[in-house]
Amino acid sequence: MLVALMLVVSGCIIPDKNAETPVVKTPSQNLQQCTEHSECASKVCDHYKKDLGNCAPKRCEIGEKTDNNNYYCNNELKWEKSKKKGTSCQNDFECFQQTCFMNPRCGLNQIPKASCEGGKCVLEAGPDPCGVGMSTALRKDQYNLDQDGNCQESMAQMVLPTVCIKCGDSICDEETESECNCPKDCRSS
Repeated sequence: MLVALMLVVSGCIIPDKNAETPVVKTPSQNLQQCTEHSECASKVCDHYKKDLGNCAPKRCEIGEKTDNNNYYCNNELKWEKSKKKGTSCQNDFECFQQTCFMNPRCGLNQIPKASCEGGKCVLEAGPDPCGVGMSTALRKDQYNLDQDGNCQESMAQMVLPTVCIKCGDSICDEETESECNCPKDCRSS
């Protein structure tokens, strides 16, 4: 009967050299929870404000970013704080890119694209996707009516889908407009 001796050290299983059982890496080893950077071997806690987050992996790949974009993986394969507008840079991924996390109205305003231009981080807003006379609004299915009949935007933690509408033309386009995304045109009766 072969008995494999295993040693458990702070959550890692290190099998005996003579054991025939392969090492299985569990996902939880990569998802150590944290609230402070000092709690992580990588010295980077990937979290929003003071929310509970996960430690970024110690080994990273060039250009990789944390979910909140506060850190990027530099050319030496180490995490580095993302650079703000006007700071010197060599690559686009070094510049802090704003996100829509926990902001349901985010899709209504264009987020400026961060890039490295002329050796400095810059933020540039793209062209208006709707064009003249149109406006960006949440899709009408992204609202719920509360018990008092008031419009409540979806609380989904994602970039909510938007549409281009011609709100303010006194015509309620039933396909794209509702009393929630265009009350000027779609007043409830």
